[in-house]
Amino acid sequence: AVVSTQSTGTVEEEYLLSARAELLDEIQGRVLTVTLLDTWGDPDYIGLTGIEVYGGDGEMVDISGATVTGPSLNDLEGCSGDYRTPDKMVSGCNLTVEDHHMWLAPYNPGTEHVVRIALERITSIAAIKVYNYNKSAEDSYRGARRISLSLDGTPLCQGQPIHLRRGPGSTVYDFGQLIDLSESWGEDVLSWPTTTTPLPTGFVLQIQIYNSWGDPFYVGLNELTLFDETGAEIPLEPGQLSADPESVNVLI
Repeated sequence: AVVSTQSTGTVEEEYLLSARAELLDEIQGRVLTVTLLDTWGDPDYIGLTGIEVYGGDGEMVDISGATVTGPSLNDLEGCSGDYRTPDKMVSGCNLTVEDHHMWLAPYNPGTEHVVRIALERITSIAAIKVYNYNKSAEDSYRGARRISLSLDGTPLCQGQPIHLRRGPGSTVYDFGQLIDLSESWGEDVLSWPTTTTPLPTGFVLQIQIYNSWGDPFYVGLNELTLFDETGAEIPLEPGQLSADPESVNVLI
């Protein structure tokens, strides 16, 4: 059994409705540029599964009609007809391990890999949700590790790199990462946390349960509580927890 907790919640409506209205009035545009800086370790390829855009009302913006341009494997000499093209990022099929719903391109370390999403009209944007490359656990290293965002040429998040978590290579939980544009970003936004104590840091905590205390059929837990480096409890929402198998209901 596997229990996972995610550092970013998945209840978009509640999260986004807290956005500051005066800031949302300023975040309007038509061309969203996503610049991928590096991978999670793959030396040859870089990619994403999908992108979602949310407006100030907390509702997802339909971007299925957007025009998406960027590099792809079809840019390689002798390669043509590969289906992992940039338009797959706005298909709406993001919680998947099927790579024909994903975008993949050649990776050149030290250079920027730019994708432009031209929306159908000028749009107010409160948040962007990014789904990293997720074909499998092994291929998830092709996912982007850091990205930067701009809208109509104006940098978002004060132009700071955004650190993405690696895809799990499964669909056990919603692995999309919500980037709230209504926040006042500081330096090194969403980069690895820094601490003077030797504590583990990361995006997803996974607990693997190997056996029970003797029950031959079932295994379970009552409660899970996390604490930060100061001893304060880390708040968790139901949407941040997942398990595989989910519960005894899988037997029904």
